[in-house]
Amino acid sequence: MPVAGEARRPMYNNLRRFRAHAKISRAELAATIDVNVQTIGALERGSYSPSLYLALLIADALDVPLIELFGLADTVNSNRTGTH
Repeated sequence: MPVAGEARRPMYNNLRRFRAHAKISRAELAATIDVNVQTIGALERGSYSPSLYLALLIADALDVPLIELFGLADTVNSNRTGTH
């Protein structure tokens, strides 16, 4: 956990890529996990970080491992393709 004044590590986000691959619209995904479509848009833009619960719901709905959808960008995960 960052100490006050420390920079936060960036997070990668592959939601848009996996949702498009699954051929599911934002509205369909939102309805499946019972959130507003605006929430999906904010997640895809990176302007909102999901709670662990929401991230797990999305991973389950898209049938994708959570670590492939979201995670902390670091040397271990730097080969993942997503937004940072």
